This record gives sequence, structure tokens and C-alpha cells, in this order.
Amino acid sequence: MRVFISWSGSLSKEIASQLYNWLPSIIQVVDPFFSPEDISKGDQWLRKMTTTLEECSLGIFCVTPNNFENPWLHFEAGAIFNSVGINHVIPILFGGIKPTDITGPLAHFQSAIFQYCATSSAVGGRVPTRLMSPLSTFQN
Repeated sequence: MRVFISWSGSLSKEIASQLYNWLPSIIQVVDPFFSPEDISKGDQWLRKMTTTLEECSLGIFCVTPNNFENPWLHFEAGAIFNSVGINHVIPILFGGIKPTDITGPLAHFQSAIFQYCATSSAVGGRVPTRLMSPLSTFQN
């Protein structure tokens, strides 16, 4: 299962990097996309992002106080909103951001305020339920 991890800014990038490494360790069938790792130097990055957005069935947005109004984050959310590939988006809110703080395309998706147990349930629970395999009965 392909999972798109969206970030913007240094804190969000670090969080996204941790998710990129953590997700496959808890759910082995997850194939996360994280642009610093998955877009090579010289690639046409916009084409790669567009293609990947179409391939993914889950998007995770790392939202922080420094990026929740960032145009690029909202561009990606809008692209996902209009995409036929991604079925679910989970904005994960860090640093005191509340769902009521979110506007624009990200506001269309049910978000999760970061707490380790709640977030791992939101992410871990959503991924397995999207699988079409025996693992689809696993709930974290």
C-alpha cells in the first residue's frame, strides 16, 4: 500500500522522516513516499509528485504551527482532494494546532491531534483497514 507523507518546513520534515521510517516497521506492506528520499536529483519533481499522488491510497500530512497556512501544503491537499488515487487523508496536528485552526483544502479532512497512542491508532488503524489482504483484519 502506497502512502504519501506530506511536509513543509524543518520540523514537519523531521516528523515526516520519522513516519517514513516508522510506518513500514509496524505494517510491512506499507510503501511510504517521502520526497527527500523518493525523488532523486535530476528527477522532474512535479511529475514524480503528481504520479505518486495518483498511486497512493492514503495521505498523511504533518501539520505544525509553522506550516498550517503554507500554500504548498494546501496545494498538495487540494491535489489529493481532487485525485482519484488517494482515498483517505489524515492531517496529524503537532505543537498545539487544533482542527479549528485549519482552513482551506486541509479543513475538508478529519484530523488527528498528535498523541502517540491516538495517532498510532488513527494511522495504524486506517492503513490495515484499507488493505485487501488477510492483514485487513488487523486493528492497531
